[in-house]
Amino acid sequence: MRARSSKKNKINVVTLGCSKNLYDSEILISQLKANNKNVVHEEDGNIIVINTCGFIDNAKQESIDTILHYSELKKKGKVDRLYVTGCLSERYKDDLIKEIPDVDHFFGTSDLPHLLKYLRADYKKELQLPLRELNNEKNHYWVFGVVLRKAERSKVMEALRMDGIQTREFFWPLHMQNALPKDYQKKDINLSVSENLGKNGFYLPLGAHINNKKQEFIVNKLLNHLN
Repeated sequence: MRARSSKKNKINVVTLGCSKNLYDSEILISQLKANNKNVVHEEDGNIIVINTCGFIDNAKQESIDTILHYSELKKKGKVDRLYVTGCLSERYKDDLIKEIPDVDHFFGTSDLPHLLKYLRADYKKELQLPLRELNNEKNHYWVFGVVLRKAERSKVMEALRMDGIQTREFFWPLHMQNALPKDYQKKDINLSVSENLGKNGFYLPLGAHINNKKQEFIVNKLLNHLN
């Protein structure tokens, strides 16, 4: 008989890959918290969401190994539900469904509302960029960047999120991307400007649907949190 997990309805989000994935996981976690869900990041839980990376071979293998690890835990009754999202799931969904049938569902990179439904949560709309459709592809664009000198980025971004304003961290410099092979991770070089941008910078939403009134709202909220 399959044993039941002792951590009932606790969602554990596991993040793999670059800072973009970490940002996406933070958005997922914030959405779940807004639905009063019990959610943690890379801790124990009986419901697992793996945010995968499919950028390079090493990242792909790490993602596959992680999926297999939690798949085995599910077989042993230590995990009740297992979901996979992110780049790997987007690119290789059909193959993954065949090779790892214990996963309850695979989601693409733009399937957040769909994933939330499976987690019995509603998508909370925030101020964000409109989707631009081009050749059947959908993309977000972030162009209005802010670099903080004194304030802590995570606190400012969280405060803006509570105001209903979605933000996004700057990408980490390539030489600091953990998903890259070690030969590309130049830890001993000095790229202070790039590192400062990666550590303290974030983007504000901008788009055709954000009119002057909404722009003023965003700027005023940002200034309030910086004062």
